[in-house]
Amino acid sequence: FALAKGIFYYNSLRRDLDAKRLKYPRICDIIIKTKNPFFKEENMTYKNGIKEYTLIGVMFGVPMGILFGLMHLSLLLGVITGFLCGFLFAFLIFLFVKYQEKNFDKKRTEIAKERKIICDGGATINGNGGWMFFTENGIEFYPHKINISTKEIVIPTNTIESVKTNKNQILVSANGKTIAIVVSHNKEWKKQIEGALTVLS
Repeated sequence: FALAKGIFYYNSLRRDLDAKRLKYPRICDIIIKTKNPFFKEENMTYKNGIKEYTLIGVMFGVPMGILFGLMHLSLLLGVITGFLCGFLFAFLIFLFVKYQEKNFDKKRTEIAKERKIICDGGATINGNGGWMFFTENGIEFYPHKINISTKEIVIPTNTIESVKTNKNQILVSANGKTIAIVVSHNKEWKKQIEGALTVLS
């Protein structure tokens, strides 16, 4: 009899807990169900891929090939020169990006101690290259030292009005102004930022 009574009280208690859990779901349950990218456990680093480096090589190699071909009146020389120039230029850019990525690892660690990083990657604003982080507080751009301007740019999330994509850019509208930011995987950046705006709205 005592055992049956204990089982009865256990089942009753369990039903009460389940009812309360349905009425007042935990915040972690809500986050999991929404499957919002803003709440991912690990940040995503967006890097240039083969497509981006190929485009860089083509954009530099084609003009150089045409120039050398016309100078020496040789189609073959133009093709070879264009290919070599494009390949070497893309490779140098690759090495430079890797070097910058390593330099900003320290900055990433510093930021991660204070606020959650949603995503990050190389970026260019107004011709100034550097590294951009999108954190739970907003967009943070840190230019590298080889720039005309080394001014840091911070755009708080609550000031962002909209985000659009244009070719290899994201167009961020905040406080009545629009900032064009060149990034890799611009659609993914847009998705992450819009996810944060959805959560805040």
